[in-house]
Amino acid sequence: MKNTKKESNAEEMLEILQSSEILMEYIWKNYKFDERRFLLLQDIFRQMENKRQDELVRQIYLYGSMVKEQDLVARQLFLWMAAMADDGTLAKTNGIER
Repeated sequence: MKNTKKESNAEEMLEILQSSEILMEYIWKNYKFDERRFLLLQDIFRQMENKRQDELVRQIYLYGSMVKEQDLVARQLFLWMAAMADDGTLAKTNGIER
């Protein structure tokens, strides 16, 4: 099954975020985050292709529950990850077909 442009763009963004330790370090040093939420986000990105679908979805929604209203970047990341879980993109990266 061919990826849509939207799925392809999301996968590219995910790959960039997963592989960019420099970006994660920059964000950590320059922005005030809830440390627990930030560490959970790092774990989600690092493990996205290796974890079971149900565990990833649980972690994504745990992350979403930690996002404060005014944190627009965190909210957008949650929305993207939740959409990936809902449309089956995460299952596809884990070799699981819905």
